[in-house]
Amino acid sequence: MPGTIPIASIVADSAEATGLKWAAPASGSSFVGASIYNNANQSISNATWTVLNFNSENFDTDAFHSTSTNTSRITIPSGKNGKYLVTMKGHFQGNSTGDRYVSLAKNGASAGAWRLSAVSGASIGFGQSVVMDLVATDYLQLEVYQDSGGSLNAIGAGVPPEYNFLQVTYLGA
Repeated sequence: MPGTIPIASIVADSAEATGLKWAAPASGSSFVGASIYNNANQSISNATWTVLNFNSENFDTDAFHSTSTNTSRITIPSGKNGKYLVTMKGHFQGNSTGDRYVSLAKNGASAGAWRLSAVSGASIGFGQSVVMDLVATDYLQLEVYQDSGGSLNAIGAGVPPEYNFLQVTYLGA
């Protein structure tokens, strides 16, 4: 038939005399990122911006996080400049008064904030994903605020343990 491409010509690197052979996958393409969480509740004072701490890791491929120093931070390691998918999630203890806020901070300055209204009789949660350009030594933190009139917990204890988490996935340079 005119215009038909013979199947054998589709796989140009095939050394096989007959049939098809799959090409080997590209080398150097491996997952890079970190996912951190706190496995305990963290008390958040009324009307005070508070940085969430993260004492546990689901994974950390390139030392983005330390469980002993600057536990609130994910820091971009050397050689990993580029675009990142940043995902965050959290919950506040239930209380029917006031509002809740969460801010993603880059190098200590807010890179975006979200407001949530209190819900009577239920915990209130947030979740967000953004793509960011980050370079080595940039660090990310989650800051929260609530104005219920008293302290409230950012929920960490319970099932699943990742009620409050911060995650980065390297997308490439």
